[in-house]
Amino acid sequence: MSVEDRLRRALRDQAESWDPSVEASLVRVRRRLVGRRMGVAVLATAAAVAVIVGILGLRPQEGLTGVPADPAGSSPGQVAAGRYVSTVASPTPLVGDWILNLRPDGRIDVTAPPGYAGVLSGVLFSSTATNFRTTLFQEDVCAGAEVGSYTYTRTSSGITFVPVEDACASRRTFLSTNIWRSAR
Repeated sequence: MSVEDRLRRALRDQAESWDPSVEASLVRVRRRLVGRRMGVAVLATAAAVAVIVGILGLRPQEGLTGVPADPAGSSPGQVAAGRYVSTVASPTPLVGDWILNLRPDGRIDVTAPPGYAGVLSGVLFSSTATNFRTTLFQEDVCAGAEVGSYTYTRTSSGITFVPVEDACASRRTFLSTNIWRSAR
């Protein structure tokens, strides 16, 4: 037998005897794919949770009403709650008869004079025994200003506000220079 014949026979015998374990290899490939998919799913979930926690961690501290917490420990407006009316003389864009209904849940229902066309929805406040914070006019004449901070005195006849820190001159004037009488 020639060398060439022996090589052919040996190659044929090897080819016939080789039995690739296709099923076993396929199972290993499937396991790797499932493992990768699970790893990607776990990483995606962890990334989503991290983003949510990061966003919540970057937000200013807020009470239930959405008004940033007063360092003295503000709560929704149970203390300052009441209905107050005033004939506002200044500032000029806010002149007229106003009603502020400070609700115990920290929201303010505002009734403006007929000529006022500004935004009054979503107004919030928080108060302690002496401190008052509000977002009044924050979407309108106070756009860009932070929450206004005041001290207040409440009597049976009404409420008075004294500015502590409020970058919005219109809100500061509106609350502190006008007489707010109790109304029922």
